[in-house]
Amino acid sequence: MSDKNSIINVSTEYSLDRSVISIADIIEKTKSMDASTVIVTERNTLRSAAEILTECRKSGIRAVVGLRIDLRFQGCQGYIALIPKNFEAFIAIGKLM
Repeated sequence: MSDKNSIINVSTEYSLDRSVISIADIIEKTKSMDASTVIVTERNTLRSAAEILTECRKSGIRAVVGLRIDLRFQGCQGYIALIPKNFEAFIAIGKLM
């Protein structure tokens, strides 16, 4: 696998109304694209983190788990994706929930 290819901003079925993609399907697609890393940003939850990290490790894929937070302000809406650079940052993101 190439160190240059990554798949970013992916959501799984844990992002209930946004995705129906299973973690197994994400791993399969990541391998088929010859990517070495997948960055999963679930919508308003980190519940999938343990499963993603475990299954990706078994498959030889580097996984980064982030959080996508919905934002609404003065009639505008969007989201911000928080991607941790290390374990301490992941813990800090988790405290937001």
